[in-house]
Amino acid sequence: MKHIIKFLILVILLHNSSSSAAMTVASVTQNIITSTSVTRTNMYIISDTQNYTTGGLIFTYPTNIFIASPIVQISVQPNAAHPDTETYTAEIISNSMTATTIMVYKVSGGIVTEAPNGSVMVNLLALANPA
Repeated sequence: MKHIIKFLILVILLHNSSSSAAMTVASVTQNIITSTSVTRTNMYIISDTQNYTTGGLIFTYPTNIFIASPIVQISVQPNAAHPDTETYTAEIISNSMTATTIMVYKVSGGIVTEAPNGSVMVNLLALANPA
């Protein structure tokens, strides 16, 4: 339970709320304990927020941060109030150790269309995949 609380505090500290802010990179130490040794490695965490642009967003990671595709969590937040009959949803189109591409869709009255430019902010949290 202590690890979850520490992780949540770290996530809160890493969150960028400004669209002009740069990508945040942090690392935590991963301890792999076996019966004969303890191996310590850095696990990188990336946090970024961008305004959505039609055609999708590409979050490009710094070189050599991830050695495999990261575990990615995304969320969207509207830039302005919208009717209760509208909702936005995000989808990860592609994910690799160098970049993640996100598409955002607007659902209104049962009709799904791509979200317009600047309608939402996309928040990304990418965690090194220890596997």
